[in-house]
Amino acid sequence: CRLDAGGVPHVVALNELLITLGSVLEADGVAAAAAAATDGASSAAAAVAAAAAAAAGPFAVSDAMERVVGGSPARVNSRTYNALLAGVQADIAIAGARGRGGGGGGGAPTLPTGGDGGGDAVDGDAGASLRPPSAPSPLSDVLAAVPGRVQGIFDRMRAGGVPPDNFTMTMVYKLLGRAGAAETAWALRTIAEGELGLAPDVVSATALVHGLARVGAAGRVEEVVASMHAAGVAPNARTHAAIIHGLSVAGAHAKALAHFSRVVNPPAPSPSASPEAAAAAVAARAAAVKPNAFLYGSVLSACARAGDGRGAQVYLAEAIKRRIVPNEVLLGHVLDAAVRGCDLQLAVKVLLEVMPRWKVQPRVEDFNRALSLCGAPGGAAAPDAAAAAPDPAAP
Repeated sequence: CRLDAGGVPHVVALNELLITLGSVLEADGVAAAAAAATDGASSAAAAVAAAAAAAAGPFAVSDAMERVVGGSPARVNSRTYNALLAGVQADIAIAGARGRGGGGGGGAPTLPTGGDGGGDAVDGDAGASLRPPSAPSPLSDVLAAVPGRVQGIFDRMRAGGVPPDNFTMTMVYKLLGRAGAAETAWALRTIAEGELGLAPDVVSATALVHGLARVGAAGRVEEVVASMHAAGVAPNARTHAAIIHGLSVAGAHAKALAHFSRVVNPPAPSPSASPEAAAAAVAARAAAVKPNAFLYGSVLSACARAGDGRGAQVYLAEAIKRRIVPNEVLLGHVLDAAVRGCDLQLAVKVLLEVMPRWKVQPRVEDFNRALSLCGAPGGAAAPDAAAAAPDPAAP
């Protein structure tokens, strides 16, 4: 172990040890959950894995990392606490793997913004379409305890005189957003930006917006975006996707669609506009973002939540024209919009025509959900709307 000038273990070595330990324990935990699922719930291996998991506790990774920090005389810094937060995230991943292996779902919100498979770690469930509520699972139990763990780590940083950085706050917002603890996230944001003077960057601010959007806190989302502009931080596509989701959760479907149009296709300045209006239009066009699958996923998920099958078809056709290839996430949102809107004709079209056209395999549960929620056979379909909208099956 490397030493500093005073013969004390160096914090860099401690942080590297924590990162390695967390990665190894997470990989082992996820692998054990997968093995238990493969062997079957009644097998001896599954019983041993379940007993080991129970003995280790729901926060086995972060608890092990805490013991390392507690037993080390090294002087800690913000990266040490960031590693501890990553340990909490590893425990969430393991609990999620156990829940999937046991047939349970997660405790996370069921309608994220329609993204990239959770690559930003905000969601873990990012891109999932609407699904029926699931039973309690190991994940829901862990998520219920996450706010206290995160608050404790943050409080220790303050007490130790270690200021959080934007990576810290990104981790804090992601974990609290996953747990649905928007009030805790808002309180810690007030401390970080107000008391400690930490200016947000686009990543941390977007992580906070995601968490607020999950609970439909549209007013607070607007406040965060205003603070981004005040700090000279331009929202990106992920930020706007979260804003759209927040408006959708709040029930403001028309505003969600309007926001999408404003950031993707801002209007050109009118020749008769006043200088102020013309300047505002020019600024809006300069702030426009290039649409991608993540952003289209957000507007399609808004249509799904509202049961707006017509809108979902329009936006899917628009995405295809922009050479965005429909995937399981985007087409799942269109199917959800049809089911929510009780448009049986559109649901059948998505399942039998659109998905095969784009090489997406429909699942048995998708057929069952469409039939049951639409009251098939002969349920309330909307053939006129389906016929009038652009054909998303066309290349």
